[in-house]
Order: sequence, then structure tokens, then C-alpha cells
Amino acid sequence: MAAGWIESLSVFGGPALAGVLLGVSGPGTIFLVAAGALLCSAFLVARVKAKGVAPVAQGRVAASGVVGELLGRFGAVADERRLRLVVSLMGAHFVFAGAIDILLVVLAYRMLDIGGAGVGFLNAAFGIGGIIGAALTVLLVARRRLVPPLLTGAASWGVALAAIGLFPNRFAAPVLVAVAGIGRPLIDVTGRTLLQRVVADRLLSRVFGVLEGLYMAGLALGLVIVPGLLALLGARATFFVSGVFLPLLFLLASRRLAEIDAASIVPEAKLMLLRSLPLFAPLSAPVIERLASRLDPVEVDAGTAIVRQGDPGDRFYIVTAGEVEVSKDGRPLATLEKGDFFGEIALLRDVPRTATVTARTNVQLYALERDDFLEAVTGHPLSKEAADTVTRARLDDQGA
Repeated sequence: MAAGWIESLSVFGGPALAGVLLGVSGPGTIFLVAAGALLCSAFLVARVKAKGVAPVAQGRVAASGVVGELLGRFGAVADERRLRLVVSLMGAHFVFAGAIDILLVVLAYRMLDIGGAGVGFLNAAFGIGGIIGAALTVLLVARRRLVPPLLTGAASWGVALAAIGLFPNRFAAPVLVAVAGIGRPLIDVTGRTLLQRVVADRLLSRVFGVLEGLYMAGLALGLVIVPGLLALLGARATFFVSGVFLPLLFLLASRRLAEIDAASIVPEAKLMLLRSLPLFAPLSAPVIERLASRLDPVEVDAGTAIVRQGDPGDRFYIVTAGEVEVSKDGRPLATLEKGDFFGEIALLRDVPRTATVTARTNVQLYALERDDFLEAVTGHPLSKEAADTVTRARLDDQGA
């Protein structure tokens, strides 16, 4: 969910700052600040260095190979009826995500007469709604049925835009725009979570690749369609039609969506276990569900060493039954039981195992591979902070 939070905050903070600058200065100041921000971003990105990536030989990827890969990605979606439906609905949502940029300008200038600063503040209201919607997506973790929040997202988006078209008002419009903003992350996160539940791991990257391509295409299409609607229907009717269309589309597909939802697999016990651990608690619903699907059950007999001090670290472990003993240089340090975890230090610090963990009783564990663990934990600032806190405390206990 980190990316969703960052996007929502930027949608709020950027327009709000632009509105303030436009009110106290002028367009030139806004362009100057934006250029400075982009230069700072370019400088920071230039400092990022790839680690352990082998150079690609010149001419290694032929044009036909690229085309084949693209066709393969779209083919993976086209061949599966369930994927076609969910991806198509997400694509329609992306069109309206692009349309909102123009709609808010029209709302500020034509319908409310609040000028350029008003555009910034309306965008900020949309961003505030996005932050609220992103917060609500936390409730999706371990939820068995995803169609209700998906329809709620479409309804909040549509009802708000239709209401603006029917009753444009300077006081109500920012509130309604914020309500529309709530729908955007709800649809995005719920749709991605539903896809993740029904798509095999081997196809997931292809499907999400198609989704990202549709996102960019949808934004562009929305920017093209809205001017035509404005010319044909006028501002208020365009808002009303834009508001009615998306909920109606989702409602027509609701029966098939419910069938997909009912057939999806929800690893509830694994999800609740991961959510109970501070390292994973801040993660978004799609990320934590992906992790749950990749937990491997492991059974170890009493007296068996699970990890040995000095060995390379390749897995993270969660104890689900029994007890294990942690020792260093032959000295017992701690006993871990159901709900405890170990193995994170070697993965996060990229060092050999700092202690030996031995099964005191017959033990049941879940194991998570190194790459999956690092991708999830280090990709979210709050998870990374929690992991660093746990790591420092355990190293202190070990006398490291």
C-alpha cells in the first residue's frame, strides 16, 4: 500500500501547493517550483545504484521478442474469461481517472467560477478523498468477499460526479470531489487483490503488466473523450453521464464478479498470522495476500537444527506450533513459540546466520523465501522500520 499512500498524498499535496502559489504569486512560480522538484527527483534517482544486475548483451533482445512478450501478456488475459472481466473493468476505471483532470478544470472555471486556484484546491480535495480511501483498504485484508467494496468504490465515484452535474455548488463541490477520490483507491486495490486471488503465480506478472499498460492508455483515453463529451453535452451533462456510467458498468457485471469472488481462495489463517506480526502489519491487502500464498509449511522433529550459526540466510520462519531454542556459540538466548519468528537478521543485514535455532519439540513452521521477504518488508517504510527495530533489539540481546 505504500505506493497508494504516496500517490494519494501527492495528489493532495501537489495541487494544494499549486493552489496556494497561484493565489499568492502566478503560473511562472508554479512552473519554477515544479521544475525544481523534478530536478531534485532526477538527482536522487541518479544516485540509486543497481546491485547484482548483470549487463544485458547488445542486441540480445530482438524486436520480435519484445512484440512476442507483449502479445503473450495480452494473450494471458484474453484466454481467461475471469481475467478479461476484471481487467476490463479496471481499464474503464482508468479512463475516468484520466478524465477527472479535465473535469476538475471545467468544474472550477465553467461551473463554479473559482479560477485557477480553485483547480488546485479541487485536486487537493480529490487527494484527501484518496487518502481516506487508501486508509479504508486496510479493511480488505482477509476479507472473504471483495465485490461489495469494489461496488462501493464505483458508487462513491459515480454518485459524486453525477451529483455535481445535477447540483453544482461552491460549498458542496469540494466535498463531492473528495467522495469521488475515495472511490479511486478502493477500486484499484480491491481489483488488484481480486486478480491476485484468481491468477496463477506464473501469470501474475504478465497480468499486472497488462494492467499497468491499460492504466497509461486509460489516462490518455480519458483526456481524449472528455472534450468531445463537453462539446456534445455541455459541462453539467458530462459530469452526470460520467458519474452514471462507471457504477452502471460495475452493476451489470456484479453477478459475474460475485461468481469470481466466490470461487477465489482466501488463506485466512495465513493472512491473520502475517497481520499479527509487526514486520507485515503495515502492508497493503494485495502485498500481504501475495505473501500468504507463498508461505511454505515446514515440519521439524524435536532436536533438529532449523538454522545454524554461520550458515547463509535463505529463508524467514514463523513458528505455528511447538517451541524452538535460539542459541549463540552454544549459549541459550531465548525460547520461541507459536506466533514468534526468526531468520530476519541474516536476510535484512545480508550476513550469515547470527544464531542457531533448534526445535525443542516437534515444530510446525511457515517459511518465506528470501526474495519474497525482502521485497515485501524493504518496500514499505513502516515495515522496514519495524524490521530494523526488531533486528537491533535481537542483536543487542545476542551481545552483537
